Amino acid sequence: MRLAIYIRSIRSARGAERVAANVAKSLADRGHSVSFLLEDVEGWLVDDLSRYPGIEVVNLREQDAGTIQGAFFRVMTFARALLVAPFDLLRGRNCCLTAMTRVLVKEKPPLYALHQFLKSTRPEAVLSFLNYPNLVLLLSSRMGKFGARIYVNVRNQISLAS
Repeated sequence: MRLAIYIRSIRSARGAERVAANVAKSLADRGHSVSFLLEDVEGWLVDDLSRYPGIEVVNLREQDAGTIQGAFFRVMTFARALLVAPFDLLRGRNCCLTAMTRVLVKEKPPLYALHQFLKSTRPEAVLSFLNYPNLVLLLSSRMGKFGARIYVNVRNQISLAS
């Protein structure tokens, strides 16, 4: 089975980053082909994953690096998200439009590279970790069907200290 795991960076190798790497290794050990999608490909954990059999590390920033298609795709994604978003999500104090605008304009995610990768490789499932990659994956998936199941994850530890 062909699978993809998307997380922004594993440079810090903490929490969700370590979980994503461990999931990729476990899936590769079970015979699956895993594409590990990153925007920052530095750190010892990236080197470890690159040498692991069955895991391909993909640099999305390198593929999207300042292309006109990437900028156009971000604009089209934003416009389409506005058209399909429920009205209640676009108004009020907890407006998702503000967060989405900040991500698309300030962070300039590699939406086009992610979309092209998923369209060309056609993984059966895509797993993302943390808020930013979750939003980027969901926005990219809205721009066209690539036939993959999408799983978004947010990890949190509840503290009992007061």
